[in-house]
Amino acid sequence: MPKGRLIDRSEAQCYFCDDFGHFKSECPEKAKWETEKAKTKEAEAAGGHSAILATTFGPVAGAW
Repeated sequence: MPKGRLIDRSEAQCYFCDDFGHFKSECPEKAKWETEKAKTKEAEAAGGHSAILATTFGPVAGAW
């Protein structure tokens, strides 16, 4: 992109969240994601463990 060229940001689409009005490098969702990713890495480095538990109840039990 040539320097000095003005861009109508209302037509710019973010490649991270697919919203209009900003670029990926300025994405607020990406910033939140990176912050959470850094917190997770710090917790794992400190010896913390994380786990995900998924369960179902009722008529859908066993549908997996």
